Amino acid sequence: MSIIKSFSLILFSLTFCCCQSIKTKNKPFAVAKEGSVVINIDTTAYKKFLEDNLFADRKVVLNTIQIKEQKTLSSGETFYYVYLATKDKKIKVARWLNKKGDNFYVNDEIEEGPLFEQSYLICEGGGDCGPEVYIDKENRLWGCSKIIACYVEGVKMECSSAKTYIEPYEE
Repeated sequence: MSIIKSFSLILFSLTFCCCQSIKTKNKPFAVAKEGSVVINIDTTAYKKFLEDNLFADRKVVLNTIQIKEQKTLSSGETFYYVYLATKDKKIKVARWLNKKGDNFYVNDEIEEGPLFEQSYLICEGGGDCGPEVYIDKENRLWGCSKIIACYVEGVKMECSSAKTYIEPYEE
């Protein structure tokens, strides 16, 4: 094979791979249709991806996946996130979604500054333990309780939280 043909084949392969990645990256995670939200990815594969990457040290099975709408604790602004949970709801996972028209997107762009939209929130515990967002000045912060504090003297927190980043999910 000539050098020109080899170079052309390599260039085509690189272009094809890059374009496929960009196409997947810009695909809506979910779409609002006729009063409900339809998740636009393979939910079984996505749950398995998160189980393997977020809980590599133990066996966790995420049974529930849905798109949720909620209000921030501080300003009452509406926000959206993908919500996953175990059957007993003791472990809950959340990831911020940007809504554009009827489409919901994850943001995997790594930029300088806070990586709020790229993080996964993990809440563990019963009761009211679940994803919450608080806006402090211009910064959005994840938490797992309506109590905005790391420690409150005399109050037993029934909920633990962790935030983490993993490689973007691609179909």
